[in-house]
Amino acid sequence: MRQVGFFLRQSGVRFLLAIPRVLTVLREEPRLAVLLTDMLDEVRTELERVAAEDDRLFAAAVEIREQIGGLAPDLEDAHRRMTEGDARRRIGLLAFDDLRAVDVVPALFLDPQKAQQRGRAGSALQILADVLESARRPDGDGPPRRPELDDLPRQVGNLQREWRASSRRHRVAVEALPGVSLTRLEWADYYVDEPPEIVPAGQEALDAWADRQFRRYGSDEDLLQKALFDPVPIDDPFGDQHESHRFTEMIDRLRHDVEQVQEELLRRIGTVRSRRAIVERFKVRAEWHDRERLRQLGAEPRHGEARLRDELARFLFDAGLNPVTEVVLGNVRADIVAVATPTLYVEAKQYQRGERKVVTDAMKQIWDTAGRLTEEPYKIREAFLVIFRRGGRRVQLPEHVPGFGITVYLVLIDIGDAAQTGSRQRAAPLVITAEELAPTAT
Repeated sequence: MRQVGFFLRQSGVRFLLAIPRVLTVLREEPRLAVLLTDMLDEVRTELERVAAEDDRLFAAAVEIREQIGGLAPDLEDAHRRMTEGDARRRIGLLAFDDLRAVDVVPALFLDPQKAQQRGRAGSALQILADVLESARRPDGDGPPRRPELDDLPRQVGNLQREWRASSRRHRVAVEALPGVSLTRLEWADYYVDEPPEIVPAGQEALDAWADRQFRRYGSDEDLLQKALFDPVPIDDPFGDQHESHRFTEMIDRLRHDVEQVQEELLRRIGTVRSRRAIVERFKVRAEWHDRERLRQLGAEPRHGEARLRDELARFLFDAGLNPVTEVVLGNVRADIVAVATPTLYVEAKQYQRGERKVVTDAMKQIWDTAGRLTEEPYKIREAFLVIFRRGGRRVQLPEHVPGFGITVYLVLIDIGDAAQTGSRQRAAPLVITAEELAPTAT
């Protein structure tokens, strides 16, 4: 972390140019790399929350739109008669129907001052509010007309309040999540050494490319590139003072991001100690220093898998967790549960053959358990599936699989005979995808 301290003392363009080196140093340290991945996973979880909330609110908006069509078919006809050039078309029921035809994926706002929930729901609800207001008060004032529509503004207003509350939560997340700070640093890293965007062939592709270039003008990406490569320094006293001020703000924000990521790394290393880092450490120890002994334990008739599970449990205990094996919680049995906050759940399996079935059956067991442990104090937030390979084909597993509000991390520990491992194994790895292991697939 000494490199980070030196980095923070740099200023302006020097600071920008040092970002790629600092991120490389952090990624090359295995323990830190796992923690950085944890931070980015938290951002992914926030985006999944935003997407799910947007889908829910948009579905409710669609129901109200259908009610409008049923209660006031004349509004439907009036909007259908609008011409392409009619400005009202952009805010009426046709605009709503256009939104239904577009799949908008909520994206992350990297600027906390602008953070709000992107997606279709906010725009759709505003369209409905405007349509209802113009239908009930066509002259802009006076008592409302169209009593058949009286309750719909209330419903739309409630959904808009829910949308604004979700947007506020997103803004807080953008400000608070260290993974967002890390994302901004990776954004700067990319544009410091941005690959060239090749001009495509074909008029349609060329028009799209030109549109992207036009939209980029004046953006943060454009400002960063100008600061790095424009022959006129960005802080030239005779230059554009507005751009100079924006650049200073950008550097201040990125400097804050570095400090936030540094503090979060220190906190997780010193106190929380990422469970993923601990499990990955056990994998390294098992494959590098304990392969033969663990393979013999796994070969014990009837008890081999339990022996390997107990080895993992002891390692987790030595790492500061409090694992309990063969835990029965109501009608649910789990291989290992670490009594902590949040609860850590681990399933450990081994195979010599039948690779795919071992993995899919284990995931089915995890989803079954996770789907039941949904209340405190046993609510699961992360789980691990540790697969010991004693023989057979090596499996290539996804890094993680989300479902039921948790993330399952998959770790393959290869303790097979050295003569049948790595480059010596003739058969190609068996690839098992995240889609095959999702709750709906297992």
